[in-house]
Amino acid sequence: MNSNAKNSRLYEKLKEDILSGSCQPGFRFPAEIPYAKKLGVSRNTLRTALKWLEEENLIVRGRGKGTFVNPGCGYEKRRRYMLLLDAAPPAPYTEHIIPQIMLGIEQALHDRDIELEHCSYEHLDSMEHNEIMEMIRRRRISGILWKSSAFLGNEKVFLALKSLPVPVVLLYCQPEDYRVTGWAAIPQNTRNAWCEALRYLQGCGHTRIGIVNTDVPGLIRHEFNPEEYARILCSMGLDPDPRLIVTAQLTDRSVEENLSRLFRMQEPPTALLCYSDYWAPAVYRALRKLHLKIPDDIAVMGYCGTPNSAYMNPPLSTVAVGYREIGSNGIRILDEADQWFCPGAPEHSLPPFSPAPYRIIERQSTNRRQMDDKILK
Repeated sequence: MNSNAKNSRLYEKLKEDILSGSCQPGFRFPAEIPYAKKLGVSRNTLRTALKWLEEENLIVRGRGKGTFVNPGCGYEKRRRYMLLLDAAPPAPYTEHIIPQIMLGIEQALHDRDIELEHCSYEHLDSMEHNEIMEMIRRRRISGILWKSSAFLGNEKVFLALKSLPVPVVLLYCQPEDYRVTGWAAIPQNTRNAWCEALRYLQGCGHTRIGIVNTDVPGLIRHEFNPEEYARILCSMGLDPDPRLIVTAQLTDRSVEENLSRLFRMQEPPTALLCYSDYWAPAVYRALRKLHLKIPDDIAVMGYCGTPNSAYMNPPLSTVAVGYREIGSNGIRILDEADQWFCPGAPEHSLPPFSPAPYRIIERQSTNRRQMDDKILK
């Protein structure tokens, strides 16, 4: 083990002893040489760890008097986490995600009596490696939530945080970020959730399901290439006709033009699955212009579960991602870090990998009764 890792591990152990109350305020540490021998470390390693603890005001040192747990630090009574966010504004169709995640975070913080500080990625990225490390130690941060994805593994902020003895949980990241970073992760669960939406529509009696996809070339819902998607549809007994997939920008004109082509087919779809709930209002307006009624003539389903989807006319069925649960689960995973984050955790312990929860919300836009009546006729 290199010296930095030894320093960090000892620092984290002594810090945990102070925070847990094993070393009470006012406790006097033994002399350095015998204490280092007892801990099985070098005197330099012990001195480095004590220096870091002193910088956090967790201990006080006096020449000729010794080293003591700070009687007035009071830090052992409350943990402090940091939420790290990108400062760039979100895309219009993702602006609901952070507020919903924050609701879950705030409730979990209240329930567990934990403090939370906010910091932007851009601010940390403007700092030097050692400045980031010193700031985290100085602010007494004992856990980090980071809403980001698509890590390469060579980012400056990533490398700085990775070198700290502080657990990190990634919120709503990509599944591969778990492997790249080695951190705990609550990744997007889009593939399973999208397939669940297809199964739901199939259960409503639909086999020709049109997809209103975003205008990202070559991918369906950012997840499936056309060949893979066709295989999935076939395995479900659904029509793999590639003409059922249309790409549309988030504008009325683009959606209307693409749906017009879709419904000129000899055998048009009986249901539409939207890339996001944000596409659904434009889809509704386009269908009205085409004189198609929802759900009498065509069922419509969204994805992501925005609060506004319940207030559409008719109310929109959707796959609702559990953003609040993502926030509360992030706090829970950090709060249980002693079970998986070294030091203190077994060497074989792996950081948690907990895919984002989701559920089907059935509303009038996919009314099963309407489809049952069509089948009976």
